[in-house]
Amino acid sequence: MAVAMIISVVFSTGIFCAEKSKFIFSILLLAIFAVFLIIFAFLRKKWIAFVAILCLFAFLPAISMFVKSKQLNENLQAIDDSNFIVGRICDISQNSNNEIKNIYLENVRINSTENSKKFYGKIIVRLNTDNVDVSKIHIGSQVKLYTTYSVYTLQDENLKQSLQYISKGVNASCFAKSYTFEVLENEQLTVRENIKNKVFEMFDRFGDSFTNIGYAMMFGDSATIDTDFKAVLTNSGTGHLLAVSGFHITILIGLLSFILGKLKLRKFAKFGIIAVFLLFYSYICAFSVSVIRACIMSLVMLYAVSRNKEYDKLSALSLACIILLLFNPLVLFSASFLLSFLAVLSIILLKPLFDRLLGKILKENFASFVSLCLSVSLGVFLAQIYIFGKVYVLGFTANLITVPVISAAFSMLFLVVILGLIFPFIFFLIRFFGVVVRYVLMLNKFLSFASFEISKTLVSETCLILSVAEMFVVSDYVFMRKKIKIITASILAAGIILTIFI
Repeated sequence: MAVAMIISVVFSTGIFCAEKSKFIFSILLLAIFAVFLIIFAFLRKKWIAFVAILCLFAFLPAISMFVKSKQLNENLQAIDDSNFIVGRICDISQNSNNEIKNIYLENVRINSTENSKKFYGKIIVRLNTDNVDVSKIHIGSQVKLYTTYSVYTLQDENLKQSLQYISKGVNASCFAKSYTFEVLENEQLTVRENIKNKVFEMFDRFGDSFTNIGYAMMFGDSATIDTDFKAVLTNSGTGHLLAVSGFHITILIGLLSFILGKLKLRKFAKFGIIAVFLLFYSYICAFSVSVIRACIMSLVMLYAVSRNKEYDKLSALSLACIILLLFNPLVLFSASFLLSFLAVLSIILLKPLFDRLLGKILKENFASFVSLCLSVSLGVFLAQIYIFGKVYVLGFTANLITVPVISAAFSMLFLVVILGLIFPFIFFLIRFFGVVVRYVLMLNKFLSFASFEISKTLVSETCLILSVAEMFVVSDYVFMRKKIKIITASILAAGIILTIFI
């Protein structure tokens, strides 16, 4: 079902790029689903029901794509040079000198002398802060802008770049100067923003610029990090540490399980409480792709344990993919979706293979960790070139050293922050995390010299598909004779090389 939805999103994106053909795909899928449903009603065949379900799951993203395409076109028609907009600042990014670089507006309305229209999605404002009182610019502030806008649609010439914005809910961009920018009201913060601000104030009081990396890791909010620090982590291949992932969810579940275990609650009561906490944490992290994926997979695992059922990681990953694509099909084209799912998929498919190979020469625990790093490095190698146009030569080495050190330090930090909200006097302990980060960054800065840029065009979508097929073929999920598996894997590897160099 997950594969059917992925194919549907890719195909329907191409269809909706052509304005006159946007109904064709939806009607075709609906007709196929209706035919199979009618046949199933008479024949009662399981395979017909299976095909009907596949058609349904392929049909749902197409409907969502149609709605999204309609909203984008309405945005395009709503804006002209005579309009001004009013929106709420929901995010701010800064440069290395802590100067405001970009602001993101939500709850945007397009206003004119005659009417006011809703704008679907967010607008990114590239702000020139000369002669602007930046002390009034805060998350939650209501602002007014007079300027021209570039609205992203599925008909843009540079569709790949537009999709990167649209997949994040950013549907337009503009430039603003002091005479086109006006702050209307003081900030009106949401629950998420109030909690994050309270935690950040604690970091700002007891920590330093190095400690703030812990804040970014905790909420997946890298806007507060010095761009030089961010560049060091990115160029060393350890930039994924700044994203909320399964590691964070594992720590949270472990802490909650320990507390709930002392209360001697029933299994389903524990599951329900943990599910509520994970949902709330996802909300605090703005429902990012990586945290939703990790939460869904963790909840499937906890449910399987509570029912004494076997937990299948590939099925859990597929379920996470289905849920994400149901709510936002275009998230498929975001860098966070691609890297998060490829990293986990590579662990599922490749790690058992490397465990067997390295288990013969290394101790079990160390072999497992090396297998983990090696699997992820290979799994996302081509995707990193496709997205960033960079090769991280020492990325495997950097992760091998950095991940365990940062993981141990962050576990302590996570516990201190949670307890610090209740007992503020222990919050000074976050300084130890800053000390660890300082030395880790020194190491990563040394290792980052080996990264170099490469043309993104070398890796195509076909190349990525072949690489995923390669991982499946060599994994334990594909049952073939050894010789046939080697031949098939060799053919796919040759196809990857041909798509890169030809």
